[in-house]
Amino acid sequence: MPIIVGYTDTPGGHDALVLGARFARAGDRRVNVVTAYPEDGGGLAAAASDPRWIQDAEKTARRRFANARKRLARDAEEDADSENKVKYSIVGPGKPAEILLDEAKQVGADLIVVGSVGHGLLGRLAVGRTVHSLLASATVPVVIAPRGYRHTVRRQFRVLAVAVDNTDKSLRAVDFAADLAGRIDAQIECVTVVATDGARPEGARQVARARSRVPTDLDAYGHVLVDHDIPGTLADLPLKVDALIVVARGYSIMRRLLLGNVIGRLVRGSSYPVVVLPNHEHVVQSGRSGHEATTDDAEDSAGH
Repeated sequence: MPIIVGYTDTPGGHDALVLGARFARAGDRRVNVVTAYPEDGGGLAAAASDPRWIQDAEKTARRRFANARKRLARDAEEDADSENKVKYSIVGPGKPAEILLDEAKQVGADLIVVGSVGHGLLGRLAVGRTVHSLLASATVPVVIAPRGYRHTVRRQFRVLAVAVDNTDKSLRAVDFAADLAGRIDAQIECVTVVATDGARPEGARQVARARSRVPTDLDAYGHVLVDHDIPGTLADLPLKVDALIVVARGYSIMRRLLLGNVIGRLVRGSSYPVVVLPNHEHVVQSGRSGHEATTDDAEDSAGH
């Protein structure tokens, strides 16, 4: 399956581009680099029907894609076939998040990669509007590149951290990590954060339950961390981590989460990529064909 990268010629766009390409190389998959015709309340969508406007927009896109090719060439180095695995598309007009979601559905992508900071698809991608919309609506995992990721030393994904708790939803993150780790030969670090030392035993049970989901042929470890600042701890784990995998919570509280709680602070402050699985994920790989309805699912359904 291909990977969708939301791209524009900005620092955040290049962070996403480099991260998406690394994910693709790790899993030997194609990358669809997507930028969008803009749309706003000032009639720009109507202007997009003008052939001259379309020509100018496509000219701008080609220039941006040329810069994308240069960035990917620098990052790939020895991978001479990397360019053959990249497709460039300009789509729209429309809202960036909707365009990325539609494109992912059309091509059967199983990941959408975006930058966490700066400008985004034609100047509008930032923590907030586009990322918020993606996390609230995506049916596939969304991967957020941290600020400055394009400058990091190129390395394979060898250590995948998974945030777990006492809910069945967090087990989806474990299953996702196990599938990815099995394909790229990575180890898994199951992590839970508790507020007090007295909660360590419960945290240990959560970690043990998570580790039991991982196939025995994979290396999986567990960590119970004590800190009142859960999102801050997850954003800066005292471990060598190449990516952190979490599950979004119920959509009824998604706005609150994004604006100031766990997911929002992870997106803004993490020093490594964050993979956010959709709350309504219904099929997970790793040899499992989905999951049965859980107490968490029933409570979410009752609340919507």
